[in-house]
Amino acid sequence: MTVSADALATELADMRRRLEALERSAQMSRTSIEGGALVVNDDAGSPVLTVGRQASGGYAVAALEGGQVIANTLDLPEGSITATDIQDGSISTPKLAANAITADKISADALDARTIRGNTIIGAQITGSTVTAGTGGEIVLDADGLFITNPDDNAQYIGLSYTDSEMGVGINLGPGLEHSGEFPYPRYAQSAAIHATVTGDYTDDPDGRYSPTLRIAAPYVWDYPKPPTGIAYSLMLLESGDDEGGDPKISLVTNIVDVYGRLVVSGRDVGKGLVASAMATSSSAAIGTTATAVNSASVTLKAGRAYRLDFVTGLSSSAAGNLAFFAVYHGTKILGEGYRFRTEASPVMDGSFTRYIRNNTAADVTAALEIRLQASAGTVTAYANTGQPRGFVLHDVGLAADYSFATSV
Repeated sequence: MTVSADALATELADMRRRLEALERSAQMSRTSIEGGALVVNDDAGSPVLTVGRQASGGYAVAALEGGQVIANTLDLPEGSITATDIQDGSISTPKLAANAITADKISADALDARTIRGNTIIGAQITGSTVTAGTGGEIVLDADGLFITNPDDNAQYIGLSYTDSEMGVGINLGPGLEHSGEFPYPRYAQSAAIHATVTGDYTDDPDGRYSPTLRIAAPYVWDYPKPPTGIAYSLMLLESGDDEGGDPKISLVTNIVDVYGRLVVSGRDVGKGLVASAMATSSSAAIGTTATAVNSASVTLKAGRAYRLDFVTGLSSSAAGNLAFFAVYHGTKILGEGYRFRTEASPVMDGSFTRYIRNNTAADVTAALEIRLQASAGTVTAYANTGQPRGFVLHDVGLAADYSFATSV
C-alpha cells in the first residue's frame, strides 16, 4: 500500500497533537507520596509550595517564597497558635475590625489571670475612656487594686484594694488639696470626701430616708431601721436635716459601738467611760484609829485625762459619835479625803462620796487605787451585803485641762 507524502504529513501532525494533549492532561487519577513531598514551581521554575512532609518532620501545605496558602475555613486545634507565632505588631487595626471580638467569640471565664499578664493590655491600645493612658482621669488596675484618679492628676483618687487577710477589701480616698473661696473653706483643707446626693423628696418620709443620706451596711440589707427577722447586721446612716435648718444626724443600728480614742461632742471631750471598779459584798472588819484599805484595785491614770471616783458604802460604829474618816490613795499619794461621817453605833448610815482626780502630767501612772478608812475613836465598820455592795467605780470623764479643780496625781 502506497501512502502519499501529504497523507503521511497529516498523520504525523495528528499524532503530535494527540501527544501534546496527553502530556498536558492529569496523569495521576489515584496515587500517593510515601514519606515525601511534592514541590510546586511557578512559570519561572522557582518552588512556591510544598505539599507533604516538611523540614520539621510534620506534614502540611506550606508556602515558600512567593507562595500563599488560602483556606476558606480555619479550624485550628488547641495550642496550634502560641505567643511566639503572633509577634508584636502582627495584628493591626485594619486586620481587627470594631466589634470583631464579641461575647459569642469569648466565652465566660475565657480570660483569667493566667491568660492576661502584666503589661499585656496598655492604655494606648484600648480607647473609649475605659482604660486611658494620660496623666489625668486614669483608671489603674494593678496588684495594689483599682484606682481612679482625677483629671488634674494631683494625688486625689478613689481606690478599691485588698488590705490584708484580716481587714479584707477596702475603699481608700486620696487626700484632697487645700481649698479656697467661701465653700469649702480652709477648714476642709487636705480632706477627701464621700458625697451623698438627694434621691427623692425627703418631706414625704418621716424617717428621712429620701434626704441626702450616706448608708453603710454590713451585710447588705435594705430594711430600715430594723433588719429582716433572723439577720444580724450593722447599719450607719449619715443624714442631712429633715427640713430646712434641721440638724444633720448619724443613726447607728448595731449592738456595740466601740470608740478608740477621744469622743468629742460639740467640741467637748465627753470621756471614755468606765476605767476600773472594786466591789465587796460583805462588811469589813471593825477598823480602829489606823487607816486601813477597804477597797483596792490597780489603776492606770492616763496622761492628760480626768476621772470621777464614786464610792458607795454604809457605816456603823462601836459607839455613837465616833467619826469615820475616808481617804483616797493612788500608790503612796493621797488624792483627797472623804467626808468625816458621824456614826450612830448599830444603825447603818450612808458613807458614800464622789471625788474628781486628774493626771495632768505627760506620762501614764499605774498604782493601786485604795479607799482607806479609820475611826476617830473606838471602831467603825464599812458595811456591805449581797444586795448592798460596797466599793468604788472610776470613770474617765474627759481632758485633765477641763477639770482644773480636780486633785492631781
